[in-house]
Amino acid sequence: MFWRIGMIFSVIMTAGGVLALIVEKGTEPLFVLPLFVLFDIISYRKYRDIKSGKADERKEKAKEIKDLRHRTILGKHQAGLPLPQDSYCTILIEDSCFKITGGGNEFRLDKGKITEMCVKTDVEIQSQYVSSSGGAVAGAMVFGALGAIVGGRVKEKTNRTYTYYLIFTYRSNDEINYVSFEIDSVYRAEKWCREIQNRIGGNSQNPTIEL
Repeated sequence: MFWRIGMIFSVIMTAGGVLALIVEKGTEPLFVLPLFVLFDIISYRKYRDIKSGKADERKEKAKEIKDLRHRTILGKHQAGLPLPQDSYCTILIEDSCFKITGGGNEFRLDKGKITEMCVKTDVEIQSQYVSSSGGAVAGAMVFGALGAIVGGRVKEKTNRTYTYYLIFTYRSNDEINYVSFEIDSVYRAEKWCREIQNRIGGNSQNPTIEL
């Protein structure tokens, strides 16, 4: 409705400007006439898109892109998948699973298999690695291979820059496995972690693993 009224008003003003230019033969209408003509064109295109449904299609497409962006995290694979370390991956959260795409492959992790999901800094991982005994053997127990990768690095940091890791702990065939990524979207990842932990907390029974 707004664009229809605007288009009618602009057409009237354009016609008035042309009439004033013809009758008065002055130069004043030349300064404002192009603006009304431009608004005529914009209003007509907007009105045409609304009538044809293209405007709604663009809004829906923009909404889908925004939603997809909020459900996606970019990360560098560290361990847990058959991909080289630091391979770039996209992690997409769905209703029932996480879709991880990288190296030309797509991996799916069912939310029902996840036993823990967290975001840890390199300092936190190193601290847990150091506090464990057994060196490299213990490193393999701290978030899987990521513990050995990060924990084996230099322990003392000379700056306050942290590296953040998104870590999935999941159960498959009665075994505990880990998948980890280096990430930048910490706030979004922590929001995912809270969602998963709330989901896990709603389960009345913990999984039993035969040793």
